[in-house]
Amino acid sequence: MKQSLILLLVICAVNLQGLCSQQDNSNICDEPLWWDSLLRVCESIDTDEAVAYNSSVAFNATKSDPGWALYGQQITGRPYVKAQADAAGLKSLSYFETFGQSPTFVVELDPVSTSPDYNTVSHTYWSWASYSGGEVVWVGTHNWFDDEWFARPWTRTHPVYGGPAMTYPDGTEATGHIGDPTDPRNSRVYDAGSSKDILGRVPFDYEYNLAAQDSQNGQLYIPSDKGDYCGHFRQSKDTACPMWIDFTYASTLHATSTGIHGMWTDNYSPWDNFNANPVKRAFGEWSVARFRQHLLNNFTANELAAMGVSDVMTFDVREKLKDIAAGWGWDPASENLDHAAWKDSRWQDEPLWQAYMIFKRRVGTEALTNYDNAVHQAASENGIDDFLVMGNDIPMFNLGWTRGNLDMVSTELSAGWSLGAGSRGITLPPFGRFAPVYKLAMQHSKSRFVNVWFYNSHYEDYLKHDPVNGYRANRNLCQIMWYEMLATHTMPMFHPGNDRETGDAATNAMFFSFVSEVESMFNKRYAVEDVGIYYSSSSILNQMLPGGMKDFNSQPHQFANWGWATALGQLHYQYRFVPEWKLNAEALAGLKVLVIAESEVFDGSDAAEVLFPWVQAGGRLIVTGSSGNRLPESGNFAVNSAGFSLSRLTGVSDIATAPETNQLNVGFGKVYYIKDNIGMDYFNADNASQRAADIGRFSAAMDAVLGGAVPVLASSDTDVDENVGLTLYQDVCGGRLFVDIVNYDIELESDAVNYTPELTFDIEMPSWLEGKELTIDIVSPHEVAPATVNTQAVPGRIQITAPSIRVYGSVIIGFEPTADIAGNDMLINLQDYAVLASNWLGSPCYSENNWCGGADIDMSNDVGAADVFGLAAQWLRTD
Repeated sequence: MKQSLILLLVICAVNLQGLCSQQDNSNICDEPLWWDSLLRVCESIDTDEAVAYNSSVAFNATKSDPGWALYGQQITGRPYVKAQADAAGLKSLSYFETFGQSPTFVVELDPVSTSPDYNTVSHTYWSWASYSGGEVVWVGTHNWFDDEWFARPWTRTHPVYGGPAMTYPDGTEATGHIGDPTDPRNSRVYDAGSSKDILGRVPFDYEYNLAAQDSQNGQLYIPSDKGDYCGHFRQSKDTACPMWIDFTYASTLHATSTGIHGMWTDNYSPWDNFNANPVKRAFGEWSVARFRQHLLNNFTANELAAMGVSDVMTFDVREKLKDIAAGWGWDPASENLDHAAWKDSRWQDEPLWQAYMIFKRRVGTEALTNYDNAVHQAASENGIDDFLVMGNDIPMFNLGWTRGNLDMVSTELSAGWSLGAGSRGITLPPFGRFAPVYKLAMQHSKSRFVNVWFYNSHYEDYLKHDPVNGYRANRNLCQIMWYEMLATHTMPMFHPGNDRETGDAATNAMFFSFVSEVESMFNKRYAVEDVGIYYSSSSILNQMLPGGMKDFNSQPHQFANWGWATALGQLHYQYRFVPEWKLNAEALAGLKVLVIAESEVFDGSDAAEVLFPWVQAGGRLIVTGSSGNRLPESGNFAVNSAGFSLSRLTGVSDIATAPETNQLNVGFGKVYYIKDNIGMDYFNADNASQRAADIGRFSAAMDAVLGGAVPVLASSDTDVDENVGLTLYQDVCGGRLFVDIVNYDIELESDAVNYTPELTFDIEMPSWLEGKELTIDIVSPHEVAPATVNTQAVPGRIQITAPSIRVYGSVIIGFEPTADIAGNDMLINLQDYAVLASNWLGSPCYSENNWCGGADIDMSNDVGAADVFGLAAQWLRTD
């Protein structure tokens, strides 16, 4: 009976194909790009080592170019490593440099090259102790640009990997040397294209091979406390110089010819092209020249005159800024760039300095966008359309440079000192939380995932594993840190053998092993968030002075955001950051609350055209402190003479007359204003007790604006305390909800974990689960009891009771698929078949379109023969 029915249904369905309605052919349920996933990356040239770590990607530096150009790629390339990774089924990443420091190093040429393709070398800087008296040359970017003889054919004259010469802004070709031609620092390539300090000097950072200090042997004589003879130095690129993009294209085209799958590219940020001390790095020749056009395009003649600009076309911003600093006590003859004048708070209101910072931000974003385009174009020309670019330094030092074009953030991070977190840093769990950092990083890229090099720096006694020298990593602490990452769609990059590696090999390999077991489910998850935290990179940039951050340990907006995110996470609100460049109606859709914490720079047009309509329609807004006090980039960060740009919403126009709190109803929405910067206070709290005393201010503010509305995830269970992390995800194509649970309750000194009690919380019932028979499961690296689900306890919500958790568990809610798709009448018959036929070949089918009206019975994201078989298998059932 069933076999003949199956045949009948297949024939009918095929015959009805032309008459059946088709679903929208979007790509929501397509497989994501290979890199938009939980990448298990191991930095190692040893493929066996990467495999032992259960890695899926080897950062093996095949054909790397951190700035030593194509000849450097040839002599350091190691193409065999890529072949070994391929054989092991691993993807390969190379190492590149974006706009930070580029190395130049000494080599000894072989008397007779052993390769027909390039001049081979006997020794390099790293083996210089064995220098044998041969010809000495220096390898670096200048080789390619200046077509140096020994680097040929791998220079700009190469028929495939060539490009234009380096030039000065006036078009003069930058070739040869200024002074001694044996000193590579004198190359005009570096003079024209490098970052410079405000005195017009290229800053060089020197490295010394301690084993090669007995004699000079062609190295540079640069005495220091590290040694006398330098064989390796670094200089930085000026983002305003367009020739770096030509160079990047050529270098990437060369590297991707090997078939590498992606690159980790350092300094995808202001680092070393603007720098934490701009007076020492931000003034390359191209920046100085192109700033003139910025002045012409953005200021009137009167405004220029007020800034001391008389002849724009010859204006040198360095000279004027030096004049200002001299007026504040700096002695130009001293050449002291650490003088207090360069950190005078008056710079924050100096129009010329603000204009130059804004210019540097814009040209930095332009350069990163062009870099990204050049890399992907070069990779595509070698047939690699899914090439991965992973960028460093985000979000701890970004300042608005990176605005979402990057594929994935892969950043160096530690629990201690940080440019974005002050001299103390985030600190370790249970006090410190890194989820806010990962969530902010995610907003700077295309991927739903983040990658982190987590160093043991500043906390070696807890994180470093080196038993020979007395270090034993706290394994439970490391597990908590790794599983906090997993719960925030972040993965660590392991680098065995590196002195700054966090954790031990066994713990790290076990973590990757667990991820390999769940990644097929987790890779299709999307976070569910109903609270937004506004991120204003402009407010952070405005705090930068020529000599560095205005107050390194009290960064008003950045620390406010860390504090708010930490507190909201401890209160189990589901939040995401909303960067200033993403603020629009679409970004606010689905948010119940938006927090604007001490965002001194806020665009009045965004307040009027985006926020006000959103609040009027029912949005809820929390604003703190002096938010809206300054104009955006288009207003040169000037203080808003009309008062705070958010005053129409908050009722507060200046901080002097601001009440401690103010609550307003605006249309159908609510606004709650808080005068104090409670976020920064919370982040800067000395201990957990201080935070426990202050967290009530955050819950009170949220209660005030929610006005009885229930967040997407909530709990009245006091056992779900600040030591429990809860993160909600959905897989709209697989029909699943996930709640990731992280237990932060650890005693640092003993490394003892206090298990969570049984936890009860509830989540909003999505429409696509209404009326379904729910299933529940839990996955964990440790043994756990089952979880339970209840749809009757709280109307419109799913109540979950999770078992005691040691470190991590992910609760998974799904449902039993059924062929009863025509009105849920408890009968499988021709009415159900009619629904299937009317959706024949529909795709994509997923939760939010009810799996093509229920016709996608096997939840495969399309309607086909398998669904006919599924219907037939339940034919005429009445249960």
